[in-house]
Amino acid sequence: LEGEKDVRCPDGEWVLRPGLLNVMCAGTRMDVVSRPDPVTGRYLTLLVPLCEEVLAAARLLWGTPVAGSAAGPMLRCVAVKDFSEEMAAWSEALLRDDHAGARVALVSLVIGLARQGMTRLLFPPAETLAQRIRRHVMDAPDRDWQSRDLEALLGMSGATLRRHLAAEDTSLRELLVDVRMGIALNLLYGTQLPLKTVAARVGYRSPDGFVRAFRARYGLEPSQLGRDDA
Repeated sequence: LEGEKDVRCPDGEWVLRPGLLNVMCAGTRMDVVSRPDPVTGRYLTLLVPLCEEVLAAARLLWGTPVAGSAAGPMLRCVAVKDFSEEMAAWSEALLRDDHAGARVALVSLVIGLARQGMTRLLFPPAETLAQRIRRHVMDAPDRDWQSRDLEALLGMSGATLRRHLAAEDTSLRELLVDVRMGIALNLLYGTQLPLKTVAARVGYRSPDGFVRAFRARYGLEPSQLGRDDA
């Protein structure tokens, strides 16, 4: 908006002036120097974050997975005028407090940038540690999972595992319960398996222990789902 910014990264060097849009992908490394406008003495810029909901919608509409060899640059400088409609729709939606409309405008912006070669924006996010653990547990929910089992599978120490999960605001115990109870709910709703069998399939040797965990997770008894477990 006002002033200039010198940008240097492995993809090149730019001088960003008013009217230019600097598009950065997650993980971009760059050196920048910002200079205020020589007349006003101010440096003003506008940051437009692309949340995961926007990027996920853009990936869905794009339809084709982005290959690593055709991902495009990490950073690119484009003219704002090329995306004036999308930017105007975004700002007008925000002024109306229409957050859904603002996201729709940003999805259109991301698709337009991808058409200009910024397909790296459509890369799926890196899998979190919690997601990796969920995947392992879902493959064998009846296993007696211990921290050491996942430490071996993931190649990390127990302390590192706990630290990373804490940074993701979760714990191994929470993940185990969440995955098992989700699978159990599907089994209870979608099958006529006896309660004892459902409990065993999600790692509970005792039906009573399963019922307690189910009640703590969902606030109701399995028997309240309208099943006949007699």
